[in-house]
Formats: sequence, C-alpha cells, structure tokens
Amino acid sequence: MSATITHMRREIEEIPEATARLLDGSAAVLTEAGRGIRERDPNFVVTVARGSSDHAATFMKYAVELTAGLAVASVGPSIASIYGA
Repeated sequence: MSATITHMRREIEEIPEATARLLDGSAAVLTEAGRGIRERDPNFVVTVARGSSDHAATFMKYAVELTAGLAVASVGPSIASIYGA
C-alpha cells in the first residue's frame, strides 16, 4: 500500500527551502528593520493582521519577546481601520 502525499505534506516539506530563500533574500531588509527598532527603542510592539498573517505575527511575537525583550500585542484589523487605534 502506498501513501498518498497530500498538498499539506508537500507544503510542509517546502519549509526549509522557503525559509532559506526568505533569509537569503531578505538579509538587508531584516538588518534595517532591526536597526530601526533599536534606534526607536519602543516600549512595546503592536501587530495588526488577519488569518495566516496573524499566525505569522504570533510567531514574530515570540521571536521579538524572546530576542528583544519587548512586549507584543495583537489588535484586530477592525480596531486599527475603523477606530484608528
């Protein structure tokens, strides 16, 4: 019996290569973002995202909290767009 390889499985197997491409192609942008954060010296970070972008923001939350020691909060897109908060 052969196992069927699902679309999800194929996407999971692409993660190492996709991550390498992101890091290789974005080194300058990531360095500049880090520099900007250090220069501004914020007390906290707020993310505004929906769906899979919100999942990515959650990953970033843990990375920022662990590496920069900053608190990160997530607000719903409607809070930002409707109320201007």
